[in-house]
Amino acid sequence: MARIYLKRDEAQTALPYAEKAVKLSPGDFTAHVALGQALLATGDVAGAARELESSVKLAPATPAAHYCLAQAYAKMGRKADAAREREAFEHARQAVDATRP
Repeated sequence: MARIYLKRDEAQTALPYAEKAVKLSPGDFTAHVALGQALLATGDVAGAARELESSVKLAPATPAAHYCLAQAYAKMGRKADAAREREAFEHARQAVDATRP
């Protein structure tokens, strides 16, 4: 549900669904990404960074996790960290693209 609301730019509505998803499935990186996106969109940048850091630890080869974390770091003014995550995003994206026929 959280992802549906996020796609509709309804982050405030997505937030409780994303929080519940993380509680029910703490090892699911997609739940952490959704919660991070909802927190970022609602202005809790530090909370978003924490969730997105968790998603990167759970799935380091996933481009979306790095991309969202780069956005959070940029909003926090953490330029070097944002640049590192953008680079990780590009590497992860290229790796995914290389596996496609």
